[in-house]
Amino acid sequence: MSDLIKRMSGADIDTEIQIFMSGYAEKQDIESGIKKLKEAGYRQLDCVRIIKSALGISLREADDLVLYSEGWASERNATINLRNAAFDAAKLLEGDGLIID
Repeated sequence: MSDLIKRMSGADIDTEIQIFMSGYAEKQDIESGIKKLKEAGYRQLDCVRIIKSALGISLREADDLVLYSEGWASERNATINLRNAAFDAAKLLEGDGLIID
């Protein structure tokens, strides 16, 4: 199984958590763990998933930690803009009756 498929399926979550914890344990801060994940090639979404599992926190908390981390600061505005555009598009679809609960 390729590394990408493992990451996508969460098949190797223990290893992913170990990567995060190796950085976290060094300096006892989440930023170091996020940096280790990014250096290992993990995407923003991967980092959220791994931190959520490693720390036992909510998806929202993990997302905020990653989004507002120093490690992902250069992508922050693009991520926020993309999310806002998706939210706006969903509102338009809902207004047109295209989204059904």
